[in-house]
Parts: sequence; C-alpha cells; structure tokens
Amino acid sequence: MTDAQPTQRQPSKRPYVIFLALLLLAVVLYVATNENKERLVPETLGELQLGERLSGAAAQEMINHLHAKGVTPANNEIGFYHAPGGKATLYVSVYATAEDAAAGERKMAERIRSGNPIFGEYSERSSGNQIVHRCFGMGQEHFFFSVGTRLYWLAVDTPLAEATLGEVLKYAK
Repeated sequence: MTDAQPTQRQPSKRPYVIFLALLLLAVVLYVATNENKERLVPETLGELQLGERLSGAAAQEMINHLHAKGVTPANNEIGFYHAPGGKATLYVSVYATAEDAAAGERKMAERIRSGNPIFGEYSERSSGNQIVHRCFGMGQEHFFFSVGTRLYWLAVDTPLAEATLGEVLKYAK
C-alpha cells in the first residue's frame, strides 16, 4: 500500500478573470461615454480662442432660454470665443436626423425672413453647395446653416464675420 499524498487544491483563477473582465468593461464604457465624445465646437476659429464651452443640459437650457421656449434637441454645445479684435459665440445642436436639422434651419429662416423684432436684414448666400443664412441683431452678424444632423448658429462681431464664418464652414464639413 502506498501512501497517497493529499493533493493541494489550487486556488481558482475564475474570480480574477471575472474581475479583470469587469474592469476592462468599465474602462471601455468610460472611454466610450466620456473620452471619445466628439466636441461640437473647435478650440479656435481663426484668431478667436475658445474661452468657455457649455454642453449637455446647460447648453440646452441656455438655448431654450434665448428662445423663451423649448426648441432644442438634447445634444447641444456652445462655444464662447474671444480675441483682441472681437468675440463670437457658436451654437451647435445635433438632431436625430438630417431632415430634422434642415427643418429647424428652415423654421428659423422663415421666422426671421418674415420679420423679427431682434434680427433683421435677412439674406441668403451659397458657399459651395452650402446655403448660409445671414442676419443682424444684438450688435453682431449672425449666420446659420445645417450640415447633416447638425444645426450651426454663429454670432460674431462684424469685423471678424467673414473670416470666422469661413472657419466654421470648414469645421462643419
């Protein structure tokens, strides 16, 4: 008869594998929801530097406040820019579909074109295949247009208007 050696039980690797899998999943979810969020407004617009940026609920609340009613989709971003030569604000709203963004653009154009106490001197022009709406109000020039699911509105001091609009159009493509 041989003496049988008692076998030592190896610790299970399963809890470690589960822990590592959960940790990896948490990292992937964090990166997907936070780190890779595409910014809707650029860091610079020509000579103008981004000073402050609002997004999410704060941006939606501000845009709705400016309109005195709920008009925006949930995904919005506002960039406040400045330079020694002036300032600008870029508003970007992301709609569910390109058709929704275009409908929002048409609605704004119709309201301003038909007479608006805040915005006047409405005009339209083409920039490539892009229609850009222009008006004046509150001491600035305003331009708006949609690209895909995004609706852009730029409010900019007149001396910087053309150069800044060119930068926004390049960024929006």
